[in-house]
Amino acid sequence: MSYVMIYESTKNSYTIKPSHQVKGIDSRKIGEEVKKYNQNIWVGKSREALKEQSEIHIKEQIQRHLKAIEKIQKRTLIEVKQKYNHA
Repeated sequence: MSYVMIYESTKNSYTIKPSHQVKGIDSRKIGEEVKKYNQNIWVGKSREALKEQSEIHIKEQIQRHLKAIEKIQKRTLIEVKQKYNHA
């Protein structure tokens, strides 16, 4: 049996369902390894592998947000004022 994991960004949660419950997913093309099917959809043969992928995705999201925070923190008030004064 194959499974589909969907990340719902509005709820910040992951849902794992059997692939036959999700429309538009051809379960015959799903391999043993976890593959990214769409922006927030992954497919695989085991629930455990998809759970591991969700942990990896969480870590990637945290790193991406930390980089954005760091970039914002490095800006000075002068840079922000110049950006809006020249616009």
